Amino acid sequence: MGSLYGGTLVTIKGENFSNEPLDNPVKIGSHYCYVITSTPSEITCRTDYLLDQESGDQLLLVFLKTSEEAASEQDILFNFVAPKAEVLDIRAEFDTTTLSYQVFVDGTLLDESVQLVIDGLEQELISVTES
Repeated sequence: MGSLYGGTLVTIKGENFSNEPLDNPVKIGSHYCYVITSTPSEITCRTDYLLDQESGDQLLLVFLKTSEEAASEQDILFNFVAPKAEVLDIRAEFDTTTLSYQVFVDGTLLDESVQLVIDGLEQELISVTES
């Protein structure tokens, strides 16, 4: 299960996957899940950033290097859901003490599960409050 807006990290366990991330494309419904790591028994991918996805279950497919679907005893479904938290504002401020930028996200119902990804890189969470 993950946000209908995308950005969810997904772990897929199985067998006969490749060590090369590009060898095992993953699709959830009609959208790609971008493979980050791949081993013979596990793939991690991040769902695409979506603007047109609706809530509900979508079929998850893993393709093998030979361009065929990986077999599964049953359909594997990924449930897109509306997020509970809402982002109201994002701003970056330069911190002269650490000589680095800090990103502040204002919103509602934020918690420790918040992840901020900029240009594909997850940012370090320093602190979080509900807003």
